[in-house]
Amino acid sequence: MNVLALEAATGAALCTLQINDEGDATVRAIMVLEDARTLSQHLVGAMESTLSHAGWSLDDIDVLAIGTGPGSWTGLRIALSTWKTLAQTREIALVGVPSYDAWAQAAWRKLHEEEHRDEAGMEPISADQSTLDAARLMLVSGACRPGEVYGKIFEAHPDQLLAAQDEWIGSEQQMLDTLWTQAMARDIDMAPVLVGTPLLPPGLTQCLQENDEEALTITVSIEEACVEVAIAGAISAMEGGLSDPLVLQPLYLAPSAAERNLLPSASAVPNLISSL
Repeated sequence: MNVLALEAATGAALCTLQINDEGDATVRAIMVLEDARTLSQHLVGAMESTLSHAGWSLDDIDVLAIGTGPGSWTGLRIALSTWKTLAQTREIALVGVPSYDAWAQAAWRKLHEEEHRDEAGMEPISADQSTLDAARLMLVSGACRPGEVYGKIFEAHPDQLLAAQDEWIGSEQQMLDTLWTQAMARDIDMAPVLVGTPLLPPGLTQCLQENDEEALTITVSIEEACVEVAIAGAISAMEGGLSDPLVLQPLYLAPSAAERNLLPSASAVPNLISSL
């Protein structure tokens, strides 16, 4: 199975992944778009270059995997529109992967899978092995609007990663308060893992210091996240979990700037009502 993956929720990267009959996965090529703001201008060229480095063409692709967000409104719109168009016009299977699931999976591998890190060229982290054998919560977060961040909480075990709370938007302090509440509800004593996409929001570190709390922090590169999108897409395709190009939508959570500008202000609402 040959997979072409794109992650554009935070920055932008493409990768090609090949899975043989024994289930072994090999990354054939990875490309990072240095300026994600020009994604619409360079995405097709970057895709062609990535395929060329892998020795493939679009005719060799079995699955198109795409990160669905949350993240950059423009990046997600362009990325999904391109992948959905390719899926329809070239009749290639399409799989949407929640971006924060991919970031969390990459961080989990850094904690627990030395062999995979060596194969994918991932940097290991420093942690006492005894602390890795217990369950701990993982918060994946990234920049959103000023004063707010995106977040999703996972429960990380040595042998699996489980979603504990869906994606949502809140302040850094709200994120940490929810994390502590989830830890108490699940009777988890280990310090949580904070995952940056790719950088940890600075407000989280400040809130930790103010609350005198400890956490293990992991930063995940866009390349690592893109590989996880490819792996998740391949697994989902093998299990028959394909996405309908006509139905698949980005996970925006927050409205675009244009949509926010269309919303009436609180002071304007009474005037609108009185004019009816």
